[in-house]
Amino acid sequence: MLALFNLLPIAWRLIAIGGAIAALIAAYAYWHHHVYEQGYSAAIADVAKADAAALERVKVGQGDVANCRAGHGEWDVTTGTCK
Repeated sequence: MLALFNLLPIAWRLIAIGGAIAALIAAYAYWHHHVYEQGYSAAIADVAKADAAALERVKVGQGDVANCRAGHGEWDVTTGTCK
């Protein structure tokens, strides 16, 4: 194979080497993008889980505040209790 490569004119050898390098760079860029997208998707999923949990805590907290006010209490935001 190498002997056949050496029979090519220098211009064609340079083109072949350049093509091989370009293919390696393209493969690396594709792989890097794939890994980046996986990390990005995982991070978004983690944030979505945290957001869902936070929203649930807010809904529970709003119910506590509403119950406090319905009972003519005053909600203390510093302690999170009804007085």
